[in-house]
This record gives sequence, C-alpha cells and structure tokens, in this order.
Amino acid sequence: MDVDADAYNEDYSDAAVAEEIAKYRNIVLSACSSLGNLQPNTDEFAATNAKMVYVPAKDCLASLKDIKRYIQMDEQGDGKLVLQWLGEWQVLERDIIPIFTITANHILPEQTVSDTDALKTVMMCVELFVFLTWSMESESDE
Repeated sequence: MDVDADAYNEDYSDAAVAEEIAKYRNIVLSACSSLGNLQPNTDEFAATNAKMVYVPAKDCLASLKDIKRYIQMDEQGDGKLVLQWLGEWQVLERDIIPIFTITANHILPEQTVSDTDALKTVMMCVELFVFLTWSMESESDE
C-alpha cells in the first residue's frame, strides 16, 4: 500500500509543478502583453503609409524590466522556459524591436536626451537583445 501512496504523491507533485509552470507562463505572458499593440494609423502617424502601426504602452519600460527579471530568474534553472516562451510568442520581432525603433527615432533627432524614460527604454531593449540572442543549448567550455 505504501507503493500506491508514493505513486500518488509523485503524480500529485508532477501535477503541482505543471500547474506552477502554467501560472508562471501566464505571468510572463501578461508582461509581454503590456508592452504595446498595433493600432490603426491616425494623423499622429501620418508619416507612414501603413494601415496599422505599433504603439508602445505608456508603461512599457516597467514591462521590459519585468521581462528582464524573469529571464534572469530563469537562468538559475535548467530549462530556460522564459526564453523558449518569448521565442514562441515572437516578442523580439513583434514588440521589442518596434519599441526600440520607435523610441530611438523619438530621441535621436533631438540629439539631446531630455527624456530619461525614453533613454532607459532604449537601453533596456538593448539589454534584452543580448538576452534574447543567447544560445538555448548548453555549450561546453571548449
């Protein structure tokens, strides 16, 4: 009878771990969803001919910081789950590169960095570029 109890505890443990991973995945997805979104092109974005333009959220810097923290926490584990999820959701292509481009284009013409949040956003994007281009495979010291 002890064998059945051990098997039950093992199954419950696997189910509990899977549930925690699912919760964590939703937290990371929430941070990614808070970065920005596509919106119809208005007079504000008349310089482009696109029907839809990417608009970063007002608090995208906080979301970028959260994503960086999740990646750093994930590095302590074995699976690199956060990097896998970010790749699956194409966060680099869909969000981080547009945020970088839009924000850099906003501060570059002025040649002065009066908007510190914009500079911090650009720098956080660069940091995430580094994290998101890491190899997913473990490499030997050779």
